[in-house]
Amino acid sequence: MSSSPTRSRLLMIALPALLALALLLSAGGLVVAGWIGRPATGERVSIAVRSSCASDWERQLAARADAIGLGEPSLSVAGDTVTLTATLPGNDDDRQSVPALLTAPGVLSLHLEDGQTLASGADLAETRLSMSYMGRASVILRPGQAAWARIRAVDPDAVLVATLDGVSVTLGEVRRVGRDDELHVQPSLAHSADELRMAVDWSIVLGTGPGPCAVTRTSVDG
Repeated sequence: MSSSPTRSRLLMIALPALLALALLLSAGGLVVAGWIGRPATGERVSIAVRSSCASDWERQLAARADAIGLGEPSLSVAGDTVTLTATLPGNDDDRQSVPALLTAPGVLSLHLEDGQTLASGADLAETRLSMSYMGRASVILRPGQAAWARIRAVDPDAVLVATLDGVSVTLGEVRRVGRDDELHVQPSLAHSADELRMAVDWSIVLGTGPGPCAVTRTSVDG
């Protein structure tokens, strides 16, 4: 029996995944250079972050710089200011988007539409970025057992929402979410590149944890 039909079926299955990979590689959003082996090619700048906990922000900025894929990062602390010197990824809006991502508060709330909070970032056991075979980006959240108990105790028709730093994504009815004890945060935006960028940003912020204290001033030189 000819193997051609089998090859054709495999190609049809693989093609969406290849398109998804192509989207990940070509999207104009903030792509993590380390994930795809692409070196940072933008400006080399110094980003100064002022707060009441500069030493704690030094550790946080190091983690986020690594997750973003900034080139050759170095950090120093002087008084209430930590300065990160690094090479930017090379996107048009790096000077605005990178400092914002580096200093995002990272406050997550899993709540119902009526505002009832069921879980926070502290309840997460795992966070990771995911790409569907149709090329849709999402962030996978795995809450701990106590958080799952609270989620499953509410009305199954209630709608669960994830909010990170004031930006909300509707997850759906409680009865329909939580496949394999995971929540899929899938942005619904006009362009796939914007969805990818938002998912990447969420995965970086949630993966590195919330900011240790409020930032009072951020500046970019270079």
